Formats: sequence, C-alpha cells, structure tokens
Amino acid sequence: MSAFPFPADTTIITVSGMFPGIGKTLLSEYIIAQCPGIAAVKVTTGDYGTCVTDDESVIMTEGKDTWRYKGRGAGHTVWVRSHKNELERALEQALKLLAGETWILIEGNSV
Repeated sequence: MSAFPFPADTTIITVSGMFPGIGKTLLSEYIIAQCPGIAAVKVTTGDYGTCVTDDESVIMTEGKDTWRYKGRGAGHTVWVRSHKNELERALEQALKLLAGETWILIEGNSV
C-alpha cells in the first residue's frame, strides 16, 4: 500500500488463501479469541462498487464473518467490499478508520 503511515508498534496479521471455504474465517476467529480486542478487517472483493464501513448495524448482521469476529471478541471491526481495482484505496480507508489500534487482523483472499 502507498502512503498510510503506521506507528512502529502496530502489528498487522493477514489471513488469506487461494480459495473460498479454505478456513480463513475459522482461523481468524481462533486468532481473535486468543487476542481479545484486536481490531478486525474483513475484505470481500467482487464486481460492485466500493464500500468501507464500521457501522455496527452492518457489522453485526447475523451469520456474516464480521458478526462472527465480534462474537469471538474482536474490537473495532471494518468490512471492506470492493472491486479488485479499488482494493488498495479501500484498504487505506479501512486502516484510517483503525488509526491508533496496535493489533489489526485483516482477512480475505485478495489481501
């Protein structure tokens, strides 16, 4: 990513894989349970416009990965939905929302 500076004490963990259904969310839940309060970012790419949100009414949609993260103890949670061509900009937006967090987990195939 380009110009978003993070303090030296920020740790970012990424969970990604080559295919859907490979266990990324399950692994993310495990990590979150071991690190209560960790900030979480769910990345979904597809053929639609970009949306970056931390709105709890969206994050807490039952059954969604973000809802599962919160149930395991995630703190500030952001959902990024973006076309792959816009992903870098969308991730920068998400990380700006998480400024000040020292631990961040990012999950998605395109990270």
